Amino acid sequence: MLRNEDIIARVGGDEFVIILPNTTKKTASSITKRIRKKFELENKASDKSIKFDISLGISTAKNKKTDLINCYHLADQNMYKNKNNKTGCY
Repeated sequence: MLRNEDIIARVGGDEFVIILPNTTKKTASSITKRIRKKFELENKASDKSIKFDISLGISTAKNKKTDLINCYHLADQNMYKNKNNKTGCY
């Protein structure tokens, strides 16, 4: 699902960051859809019913000088908007 150059890191109890270098917003959106679908399939495959949800946020860096911390905060804000709206969007 991810490439060798992609980076995934746990940044909190249940929060993770995925850095996708050289990726367009369209490709990042496609990846987040695949991640969401994978979580849905894993939940359905379980013998026991476990209800959970996943909220995702996307932020893009326009150029290499973009501050990574600001990019992270924007993605975090987008994730919380989606979480509060329960839209399942990115």
